[in-house]
Amino acid sequence: MGVRRASAAALAVAFGLGACSGNSGGTAGQPTAAASFIATPTSPVAPTPSSSPAPTLAELLRGSKAVHFPTADVVPLSGRMFGHGAAGVVLSHQGGTAANQSDWWGMARVLAGRGYRVLTYDFRGICPGAFKGCSGGRFGGHIQWRDLVAAVGFLRTAGAKRVAVAGASIGAMASLVVAEMHDQDIAAVISLSGGEDLSGIYELGQGPIRRISAPKLFVAGKYDREFADSARDWIRWATPPVEGHILETGLHGTDMLTLASGADARIPGIVRGLILGFLGRYVPVKL
Repeated sequence: MGVRRASAAALAVAFGLGACSGNSGGTAGQPTAAASFIATPTSPVAPTPSSSPAPTLAELLRGSKAVHFPTADVVPLSGRMFGHGAAGVVLSHQGGTAANQSDWWGMARVLAGRGYRVLTYDFRGICPGAFKGCSGGRFGGHIQWRDLVAAVGFLRTAGAKRVAVAGASIGAMASLVVAEMHDQDIAAVISLSGGEDLSGIYELGQGPIRRISAPKLFVAGKYDREFADSARDWIRWATPPVEGHILETGLHGTDMLTLASGADARIPGIVRGLILGFLGRYVPVKL
């Protein structure tokens, strides 16, 4: 992993501008009333309550349906659709053959319960099988953004009028690449543990980040150091609206939602709350 390090000044920066308001009346690329800040569990970020015990697989997938759609280069992708409505969210999983769309299913269920139409999917070459799906092609980071473009188009065809994209790790990087594409008309973008430079596959330096006019949310763990450094840089570089949070954890990507325990037990609730609050401000279910 070749993520560029932040400067000493960036490591020391902390933004405390208070709560954010919606992006009403703002012009793309111009400052708005949005806040930028770095948060830890000592900041006023309340975790959202989670049901206990955790939902069973049947409960998690109730009301969802398996879907299939092709990319522009005719690679068949597998996904799962949750919920209904005009406000849509595409969730892209992190890298590695052990990661797949199911890493996002808990969050997808929560979002669908709030009125969003949500699509998870397996990147090309990811084939966990059975109910988790099986996408064709070969796994390759440099073209994963094509899979996301196909997912965004599919979600719009299904009825979404406004689409936000969210991703973890390499899925976050693909989300930022697609958010920079003006023809995709992305309503908002969320990065969990994205990185500036993944071995030359994605290079998300100052220029690309500044060109993203959509509202942006950057979240990373303080002890997931390379990715925390990237988040700090992006918070400084991004054009408002932008929100940023560095959390007191070493967990990476969707592990912040699915693998937390012990000292990290509050992290999933905090991350869910950040995502729900951000989408509520910038991609509300009801306009």
